[in-house]
Amino acid sequence: MEQVVENVAKLVEAGSEGQAILGSESSIIAPPTATSAVLAFQAQVISDEPSKETSEEQHDAIAVPEIPTSSQAPTTVVNPTTAPEPEPEPAAHQHEQSYLPEPEPHQDTVMESDHEQSFVSAPENQTQTQMQTQHQVHVLPDEPDIVPDSDNSSNSGFSETDVSSITTSLRSSIFQRIEQHGHGYHTGGKSILPIDESEQDRLDLQHYIWSLILDGALHVTPLPADIPQRVIDVGTGTGIWAIDMGDRYPLYKITGVDQAYLQPAWVPPNVNFEIDNVTSPWLDKDNSVDFIHVRSMAGSIRGPAEWATFLSEAYRILKPGGRIEISDFTTRFQCDDGTFSPNSSSKLWEVTLHEIAGSMGVEFEVHLYLNNWLRDAGFANVNQITHKVPVGAWPKDKKLKQIGRYHQCHMLDAGFENYSIFIFTKGGWAIESVQILLAKLKSEIRDPKIHSYTYAVFFMAEKPMTGHGNPFADDPDFT
Repeated sequence: MEQVVENVAKLVEAGSEGQAILGSESSIIAPPTATSAVLAFQAQVISDEPSKETSEEQHDAIAVPEIPTSSQAPTTVVNPTTAPEPEPEPAAHQHEQSYLPEPEPHQDTVMESDHEQSFVSAPENQTQTQMQTQHQVHVLPDEPDIVPDSDNSSNSGFSETDVSSITTSLRSSIFQRIEQHGHGYHTGGKSILPIDESEQDRLDLQHYIWSLILDGALHVTPLPADIPQRVIDVGTGTGIWAIDMGDRYPLYKITGVDQAYLQPAWVPPNVNFEIDNVTSPWLDKDNSVDFIHVRSMAGSIRGPAEWATFLSEAYRILKPGGRIEISDFTTRFQCDDGTFSPNSSSKLWEVTLHEIAGSMGVEFEVHLYLNNWLRDAGFANVNQITHKVPVGAWPKDKKLKQIGRYHQCHMLDAGFENYSIFIFTKGGWAIESVQILLAKLKSEIRDPKIHSYTYAVFFMAEKPMTGHGNPFADDPDFT
């Protein structure tokens, strides 16, 4: 019996050659009386091997086994009476994962996402392939395939009727521009200011200057913060004033109106924008608005006739007791100490600008006339507030120094050029001559020895309560 055990052990160590020897010489090595013992020993060898593999998997759950070559393939002695079922062929991805680095045994599997890590301990009864798949692939539940629409005529989520209704008030022209001398202008042909990026940056900087003048306020007209109000911002530009008002007054509903589409898409929920020409009849109902804000519209609303139409429409849509506020910068230089020369390039620019603008029917100095224009339109309680706005950081006062610094930057960066190009070239100036004049003008504006300033002017007016808009309803002499 000892001889049989010794021979069988040699056969197991011999591998494939031993199997051949066992098959041909087993009757010689093992006598008939020892056959049952040999088979029992072989069965024990076979049954012990899977258990050993399972134990190794439990202690090294995610280790990748080495794929044996054909010359190294082990041979198992099989007892035909007790042979286990053959193991399935390994999947293709198992072989591909064998090239991955092997993690340390007994470590938790780390599953990473974009924002956080969750540490999941590997269950002891999972196989190597299962653990590798869990580490690399996030398997989603089966979902039905997306079925393409048979009608591929449009990739939009809207029907033709929807698109037609949405674009009724947004004609394609509002997205088009006329390119002239390096600037883009509205296709209407009447705008003296461009609508390109330089102008949008200027408008945003100008809004900050207005806030400095008003110590952070957005208006001079008294408004209730706790009562819902409907507000219209005329000439909203980039929409920055309307957006700030929407943030500051959540109960208000603010509508910004402009002929150019320059406003952002993401705005407070109580703010919206409309594309319209404010010198034409408005679509708003009578007595439907609480407050109308008008800023920097001198030149855009050209002359007395357009201002009369505009103020008449504003008066119509305001509720009785509703208010209007109009503000603008003046475009003539002022000086109190004689440092501004009447023979300077700055004075030449100022005079030429107003001469050409006047020939075009454009009036910039509306502050000289608004008091009467408002009264002529029927408004009451007309008030005017004026602030000096330095050009440069020459004032001693800290607030005025800061305002002057930003105002100078605003004029040098884009203000002078954007107001000049259209008007001067329409007046017959060559673009090269305009650029030369602007260069001399900017050089003087940078000179801290020149103490010039302009004005910021505010007008406030109210639609009378009596007579629903007729300012003479209580006048006994009115017939």
